[in-house]
Amino acid sequence: MIRAALAYLAIGFLLGALLLGHRGVPLGEWVYRLVPLHAEFLLLGWSAQLALGVAFWILPRFRSGAERG
Repeated sequence: MIRAALAYLAIGFLLGALLLGHRGVPLGEWVYRLVPLHAEFLLLGWSAQLALGVAFWILPRFRSGAERG
């Protein structure tokens, strides 16, 4: 999940760079359709994947017997 989070982060940065580059060199009106996708990839994709991946890594796993309590 952490690898997927890094992939979401990279794609979100690429979309953000495209949106930022559009301010200097107009590419077309289709670029504005990427704003919700950019927000989705960075806010939900990256942060949720990273949080769940780290939680899955940190929290203890149940094995054959109860380790605590």
